[in-house]
Amino acid sequence: MNLAPNVTKLLLVLTFCTAWSLVTTWSLDPDWEIGINQFTVHIINVFTGTNETLEAHCKSKDDDLGVRHVAVHNEFNWSFHISPIFAKTKFYCHMWWSGGEKYLDVFWIDDDFIKNCREGQCRWMSRNDGIYFFNLHGGYLLAHKWEPWHGKHIEKKMS
Repeated sequence: MNLAPNVTKLLLVLTFCTAWSLVTTWSLDPDWEIGINQFTVHIINVFTGTNETLEAHCKSKDDDLGVRHVAVHNEFNWSFHISPIFAKTKFYCHMWWSGGEKYLDVFWIDDDFIKNCREGQCRWMSRNDGIYFFNLHGGYLLAHKWEPWHGKHIEKKMS
C-alpha cells in the first residue's frame, strides 16, 4: 500500500489551513482586509514662528521618492498597496531643517503601528521640538526629537 499520495494530500490541506488562518487573523483588524490594502503616509510641516521648509528624503528598499521640500502648513504624501500575506513593506525618511535632523522609519508592518494608521492614513507631523506621530488614543504624540547637526548639510546615505 502506497501512502505517499495520502501524505501529500494531507500536507496540502495543512498548508492551506495555515495560510487561511493567517489571512483570517489579519482580516479581523478593519485596516487589514483580505487581499491588497492601500496605505498613505503623510509628512506634514507645522513649524511655528518660522516660515522654514521641511526637507524630507523618503525611500523604501525598492522606491526612492527623492528629496521633497515641504512648506509650512503643507504636506508631502504617497500611497502604496500591500498584501497582508506577503507584507514586508518599510519606508524610512531623513528629515531636516535649521533646527536639526532625524532619520526615522515612517511605515512598517507591525500590528501596533498599523492600528494607528486608521483607515490606512499614517500621519507624521514636524514641529519645532520634534516629529510627532498620530496616535488614535491621544492625537499627535512626540515620537522623535530633532538631533542637532552643524555646518553645511550633506545628505547621508540611508540604509
